[in-house]
Amino acid sequence: MRQWVEKAQQGDTEAFGQLMLHFRGMAYAVSYDMLKDVHFAEDAVQDAFMEAYQNLGKLQEPSACFSRLVQDHCHKTMPADAAA
Repeated sequence: MRQWVEKAQQGDTEAFGQLMLHFRGMAYAVSYDMLKDVHFAEDAVQDAFMEAYQNLGKLQEPSACFSRLVQDHCHKTMPADAAA
């Protein structure tokens, strides 16, 4: 996994794709568990991966990073009435 991160940081989009494939299931499970909506969960995962890609230089521990990003984006995606 470290190789994927290093290659992605050097601009290898296929390496980032491998990271996405590796974390996609976890990311979706976390987001669906929080949001209870397929569409909101998919949006949160997509947004989290986009943010991860934009901040590849800061990516140190992928599993912790992706989990945190997904949770952050779930909170942003969550409908106002569900947050209460």
